[in-house]
Amino acid sequence: MSGGQDPTAGTGKLVSVICRTVGRATLTEALASIAEQSHRDIEVVLVNAACVALESFVPPNYPFPIKLISGGAKLARAEAANAGLDASDGNFLLFLDDDDWIAPEHIISLLSTLEANPQDGAAYSSTRKVSAIGEPAGIEFDRDFDPILLMRDNFIPIHSVLFRKSLLAHHCRFDTDLEVYEDWDFWIQLSQHTSFIHVKSLTAFYREGGDSETDAHDIDDRFNMGNILGISRARVYEKWKNSWSGEQISALIESSLADDAIRSLHADIAAKNEELDRVAARLEKTASDYKFIQTDYKLVESAYQTKKNELESTQVELESTQTELESTQTELESTQTELESTQTELE
Repeated sequence: MSGGQDPTAGTGKLVSVICRTVGRATLTEALASIAEQSHRDIEVVLVNAACVALESFVPPNYPFPIKLISGGAKLARAEAANAGLDASDGNFLLFLDDDDWIAPEHIISLLSTLEANPQDGAAYSSTRKVSAIGEPAGIEFDRDFDPILLMRDNFIPIHSVLFRKSLLAHHCRFDTDLEVYEDWDFWIQLSQHTSFIHVKSLTAFYREGGDSETDAHDIDDRFNMGNILGISRARVYEKWKNSWSGEQISALIESSLADDAIRSLHADIAAKNEELDRVAARLEKTASDYKFIQTDYKLVESAYQTKKNELESTQVELESTQTELESTQTELESTQTELESTQTELE
C-alpha cells in the first residue's frame, strides 16, 4: 500500500506517523488529519493489529507514502507499537491511533519546538477529549511536564507527543507485559533520557470510548485491583519502584497528598454547590408561590371591588326607592286628609 511521494523527502525532517489500527471506521478521519498536516515530509506506518482489510480506508492519491505492517496475526497494543517503531524511517516519530486525530499544525508546531531545543528529545501538545461523535467532552490534557507526576499518572495522550527516534538507542520499547498503560510506561522510559517540552497549543483530539479504557470516569477505578486498570498500574509501579530514589518517592507521596487535598476541596465545593442549587430551587419555588398568591390576591381584590361597586349601586337604588316611597306616603297622607275633610263636609 503506498501513497504520494513528498518532494522534500531527504531533508532530515521526515516524520513517521505510526497508526495502530483494528479497522475502526474512524481510521478514515485519522488518516485524513495526517494528510492535512502543514508539515509535508511524512510517512505513515499503518500497523494492522487486527488482520482486517484496510484498502478501503485509504483514499486514492493519498499525499504521503504508507507502509502497511501486518504480521498475519493479531497484535496486542504494545506489540503493534513496537512493530511501528521497527518499521519507521523518520528521524521523528509520532503515534496516532485509529480513533483519534490531529489538527493541521500539530506536527509542524512540535517539530519546530524540537528544532529550537536540540537538547530535548520530546515535545507534546495540549489535547482535548471528545465524545464518540467528536463533540467536546469538557476535559483537556494541558499539564506542563512534571517527571514526578509522570511517576504517578499518565497525563500525556500518546498522539500528543513527537519524539526523536534517536531515543530508541537507549533500548526504549513498549512493554508487552502491559495490556494497557503501555504508553505511560514508554514515556517513563523516555523521561530517563530527556525532558519533555509542553507546547501550549490544543492540536490533538482524543476520542473517549477506546479499547484501552484508561479514561475511567471514576478515579477509584484506576486503582482498583479488580480491573485491568488497577492491575496494569500495579505492574508499572512494580517495574519502576527499584529505579526510583527515596527523594523521588518522597516527592511522589507529597504530590499525591497535595492532590488528595485538592480533591477534598473540590468535593467540598461540589457539596456546597449542590446545597446552593437546593436553596436556589427553594427560592425559585417560593417566588413561584408568591407570584401565584399575588395573582390570586389580585383576582380576589378585583372580585371584591366588583362586589363593592355592585353593593354601592344597590344602596343608591335603595335610597332612591326609599325616597320615592316616602314621597308616595306623603301623597297618600295628603289624600287621606282630603278624604277625611270631604267626608266631614258631607256629614
